[in-house]
Amino acid sequence: MSETEQIKACAELDGLHSKVETHQSPYGDRPFELEEWYNSHNLLVAIPNYSSRDVLIPLIEKQPYHLIDQINDRLNTATKSRHGGLLATPAMIREALLRSVGKWTE
Repeated sequence: MSETEQIKACAELDGLHSKVETHQSPYGDRPFELEEWYNSHNLLVAIPNYSSRDVLIPLIEKQPYHLIDQINDRLNTATKSRHGGLLATPAMIREALLRSVGKWTE
């Protein structure tokens, strides 16, 4: 799963949804796609930085307790420490989150 796909999956998990529109360039070049993200109130928002612990930890805290336990177990295994959440990189945290909620694809 690419980093872009992981970030999109985190955004969807966070309650955001995207709309992709195709636009024609004013200079006659080929058309391009513009992806915009909206919250549950259909307001345009900037997608959070899901490569940051500061954004990932609150997203994990929104999950049910049994999933938080799964995420913690995955991080402990990945870091080979019972303090996995403290030692894990943002990429490891993101992967553990997406695997635990079933959004990870190979």
